[in-house]
Amino acid sequence: MLIFNQKIKHIHLPITENGFTQWNNNLKEALLRAPITFRQYKIFDAIHRMTIGWGKDYDRITDMQLSEMTGIHHAHINRAKSELIKLNMLSICGDKIGVNQNFQAWNLSSNITKSATKQCSPNSYTPKKEKENKYNNINPHP
Repeated sequence: MLIFNQKIKHIHLPITENGFTQWNNNLKEALLRAPITFRQYKIFDAIHRMTIGWGKDYDRITDMQLSEMTGIHHAHINRAKSELIKLNMLSICGDKIGVNQNFQAWNLSSNITKSATKQCSPNSYTPKKEKENKYNNINPHP
C-alpha cells in the first residue's frame, strides 16, 4: 500500500564516511574554557586528532606535520607546542607527544595564559595627545 502526501522527516546525522574524531565532552569543554591563543588551540586540536583520533595516547608528530595540518608556519609551531607543554595540556613520552586528558591538572594560572588573555580595565584608555605643529593654532575661519 502506498501512502501519498506524507511528509518525510529528514534526520541529519554527522557525515562519518571519511572518518571522524570522537571527543570526550568534558575535555572539549575544558579546552573551550582554557585561556589560550588560537594558535595554541589549533595545535592542541591537531595533536588530539593525530593521537586520540587514531586511538593512541602518544605519537611522534613533527612540527612540519602540524604546520601542514593547521596552516601555521612551522617556525611558530614549536613555541606554541612548548607553551602547551608548560601548561600541562600536552605531555611528552620520549620522542612522542600526546594530549593530557586530565584537564584538571592543566596549569591555566600560568604567565603563559596571562599574555593570551590580557584585558584592559574600563578606564585604561587614554587618547593620544595631538602632536604640536605650526598649523595647530591656525584659525580655519578667519
